[in-house]
Amino acid sequence: MSLFRNMDAYKAVVVASLVLTPAAGWWAWSLNQDIALAQKAVAEATKRGGLLEQIGSLMKQRETIRSNTQMQDAVKDHVLYFEKQVYQAARSGISRDDFTIGAASEQGGRQGKQEFNDKEVRIDFGRQGQGRQDFLLTQDFLYAVLYNCESGFSADNPNPQSIWKLRSLTVINATDERLIQNHKTPPAELEDKWKVREMKFVRREPKADTRG
Repeated sequence: MSLFRNMDAYKAVVVASLVLTPAAGWWAWSLNQDIALAQKAVAEATKRGGLLEQIGSLMKQRETIRSNTQMQDAVKDHVLYFEKQVYQAARSGISRDDFTIGAASEQGGRQGKQEFNDKEVRIDFGRQGQGRQDFLLTQDFLYAVLYNCESGFSADNPNPQSIWKLRSLTVINATDERLIQNHKTPPAELEDKWKVREMKFVRREPKADTRG
């Protein structure tokens, strides 16, 4: 007790150092062990055929499976495929009555020695039937529809693939059309309102060789 009774600040520092030095040494040794383990893990993960390469390979396989699934869906049911792409382009403000996806028509052809079948799909914008109301598109929406339908883009597929390609597109500015019908001169700047007169996408398949 007399030792602590007569201890000043300097003696306290010395005693504390004696007590804490082994603990600090053990802590430093433990940190070195952890660093060595981490360095070994990094080396194992980054080497050729290591964990990072395996993870990258698995992620690529996953994206391939997702893209192939989407392509199969586009083949099995083109109506659902194009519906999804149009809705994603619009995000809001469009209903199923505002556009019509036609049946897939087939047309055969030949390129060199290879015969093929073209499946063509037409998309019409505007309400169909009696009392039809035209659905006018902005340029941004039109470009988004074309991009989505050709690329197969979706929010859950950042690396899209598609087998549908644009075959024909005819658009006219709605402001200009009204003025032409009324025999008036169009203004210098037209409204960003466009009517799609024709939009067709095509998917080409090689024809199987049926020769014996």
